[in-house]
Amino acid sequence: MGNKQQISDQNTQRLSNQKENIQQIQGQESKMNFNQLKQQLIKEQKTFSMLGVSLVIARNNQGKFLAVKENYNQGWWIPGGLVDPPEDFVTAAIRETQEEAGIDIEIKGILRIEHNFKKSARYKVVFYGEPKDQNQIPKQIPDSETQEARWVTLKELEELGKQPPYLRGKELLYFGSYIENGGPIYPLSIIETTLVNTFNFKNQATANNKNTSDKMEIEYQLNQQNNQVQKQNQNDKNIVPLNVKLQNAPSNQMIGLSLIVIRNQEGKFLAVKETKNRGWWLPGGKVDPPEDFISAAIRESKEEAGIDINVKGVLRIEQDYRKGFLRYKVVFYAEPIDQKQKPKDFADNESEEAAWVTLKELKVLGNSPPYLRGTELLEFGQYLEKGGPYYPLDIIKQLK
Repeated sequence: MGNKQQISDQNTQRLSNQKENIQQIQGQESKMNFNQLKQQLIKEQKTFSMLGVSLVIARNNQGKFLAVKENYNQGWWIPGGLVDPPEDFVTAAIRETQEEAGIDIEIKGILRIEHNFKKSARYKVVFYGEPKDQNQIPKQIPDSETQEARWVTLKELEELGKQPPYLRGKELLYFGSYIENGGPIYPLSIIETTLVNTFNFKNQATANNKNTSDKMEIEYQLNQQNNQVQKQNQNDKNIVPLNVKLQNAPSNQMIGLSLIVIRNQEGKFLAVKETKNRGWWLPGGKVDPPEDFISAAIRESKEEAGIDINVKGVLRIEQDYRKGFLRYKVVFYAEPIDQKQKPKDFADNESEEAAWVTLKELKVLGNSPPYLRGTELLEFGQYLEKGGPYYPLDIIKQLK
């Protein structure tokens, strides 16, 4: 009884604190139209040419899902928002859920990862989480983050979507149904993200933009009335555009990489001898827009090793903001389409040669020049030999 009273007192105090600030917040919002808000966001955006987004599907022990009512009549949606470097995606997910819904959550796993190089340089992770305290009450007072939050069934969510402000998106309905039907949740270890302060990147990208006369579009995905995409030309070269198409961007701004761990039915792995004495490595290289990561993996395997592959799944996804560029790297697991197809045995501008090797043979290759370029093939090879799982391709959604 004492614990319940303490929880009630804490929730009452939290709501009271929100009420103290609400008049000031509402006053600010009433004086700010959408265009003013948009310009403020432009001015304050710290990582304008790169976006990390964390979204959260949260479910409690009653089987209800957490929905938030967005500001500016954007509708009901899921908790989430931009990653603020140097925080990582998990930290951002926890923070956004507390700020937007007033709920402290424990992140249990990953539902989806999305890459988007076209409409923005964006990397989005959809997490699955559960409340740490099942008795914690969602936010009931509007503030600068959201209007309110609720635990709802999917049927209740559908009803909310039939009247204003409707649903901002169908993600909660989609993933909620997926979870209710027993869809798997993937471990957090599938992603490795390095998020460091990106001011140096922004300054470098801005300098690059000053040297180009091409007009680049800025795409705004906020719209107070109907959420339609609004576009305008970039006239201010001091602003790094939100909408940077990869094919129009300097190569040091954003890079997509596909690497492939390929194993045949004999249990051997495909190794490539890189050009310029860089050593033995695994097939892989840059994504060439408009191709996606899987297409790049298939192409690179053929070009560097002479092997046609069937991409089976995902081993690892990495994001890196270091060294002046934004990099997305996906490590795939694949198998040869034709087990009898022979690897490349001649040198060209892609590689010196390729070979099927055991991990023991790969270690021997690493003991003499040109050695190994990296340890990825050894690490993932050992992981697979010990029965480590690879994850289905549909964990990543690649937007063209």
